[in-house]
Amino acid sequence: MADPVEDTLLTAFLDGELSANEVEAVAGRLSNEPALRARLEVLQAGEVVLRSAFAVALGQARRDNMAAKMAHTTKKAAIAMNWRRAAALAAIAFVAGLGASRVLTPHSREAENWRQSVAEYMTLYTPATFAPRDEASLRSELAVLSNSVGVDLSAPNLRLGSLTPRSGVLLQFQGAPLAQIGYVVDGAPTAFCVIRDGEPDAPQARARLGAFNVVSWAKAGRGFMLVSTAAPERLDGLARSLRDQVAVN
Repeated sequence: MADPVEDTLLTAFLDGELSANEVEAVAGRLSNEPALRARLEVLQAGEVVLRSAFAVALGQARRDNMAAKMAHTTKKAAIAMNWRRAAALAAIAFVAGLGASRVLTPHSREAENWRQSVAEYMTLYTPATFAPRDEASLRSELAVLSNSVGVDLSAPNLRLGSLTPRSGVLLQFQGAPLAQIGYVVDGAPTAFCVIRDGEPDAPQARARLGAFNVVSWAKAGRGFMLVSTAAPERLDGLARSLRDQVAVN
């Protein structure tokens, strides 16, 4: 059963509302308490459920319109934070037995793959979605992601010249953990994603999904992808660096 006190603490942790000392304390507990770590993953995974519900309800045209409005709002950071708050509430409702999963199915189209899903959600992102986190919060987020997907996603491995990771969130696709690390590349919100789904090895390849350029590859049962509206040649170089720097545990 969900503990409201623990959920409030974890939600504040996700929202970056804790002090540095509090973040360190929660990170320590996450390392030593599997139940607390699992609860954090539930709250983070709820973000996928919420966003999928919006995607199904609004349709592609409404998503594009929503993205345009969000790009011009003066409260971008607040909107990005409210996604996490709303996601946490959705996850709490699900765990409480309200049956949210019966109507908020994350992937209603069986033929849709995880790369397509990520690209669709990218239409809702702005640079403010990947606002920089403080060092302690980012470190704890990346530790959770590394443990979940079995890939060393520590900050040094994710540096790309002058570019540094800004945030990390744990999602899921059809039960497979999916780590998303946020960057801003040439002014464009950019996501580096890793999924632990057992897919076969595949070389680096470039594709186009809607408005987004995608560079993807697969290794040791993990799928990797860099997605952005930044130039494809730029993404190719960044993807090569990530491919060399990020090691599977």
